[in-house]
Amino acid sequence: MQLNINGKIAAIVAASLVACAGLGLAVSEATSSPAPQHQAIVLPARSTSSPPKIKIQIQQNNNTNPPPATPAAPAAPAAPAGLTYAGTGVDGESVYVNSVTSAPFAMNVESAYYGATSSSFEVYSPVTGQEYLMTASVDSNGTVTVTGGNNALVQFTP
Repeated sequence: MQLNINGKIAAIVAASLVACAGLGLAVSEATSSPAPQHQAIVLPARSTSSPPKIKIQIQQNNNTNPPPATPAAPAAPAAPAGLTYAGTGVDGESVYVNSVTSAPFAMNVESAYYGATSSSFEVYSPVTGQEYLMTASVDSNGTVTVTGGNNALVQFTP
């Protein structure tokens, strides 16, 4: 929709906007909902004897569809029986733990496994501040199970 406003009303509106801008005042619309933001643009006054013609263009959004929903974060992969998901390992694999093993320790175990030169290796726990001897085994499916410490168990499939 497009409106043309002439005459005294246009002069008053233009003068008011120039006066507000000259005083450093801002005109705003207070709302309690996230409505679209509106902004007034003040143009310099003309030096003509006739009032300027002001053209106001109003655009209306007739889209009644709500914005698309933000996709939810992917759910953690299903854990093997008796284990819980601890996080993603260094090679992107899912790491699982038993009930007495912390996730930060599990991440250290998984990382240490890749640098180990034997099936037994020491791993630092950031939760207890101690090192624990852990032993790894690999089943026929390639699943790595690492046990040790105080009944800790960490499992992942590279």
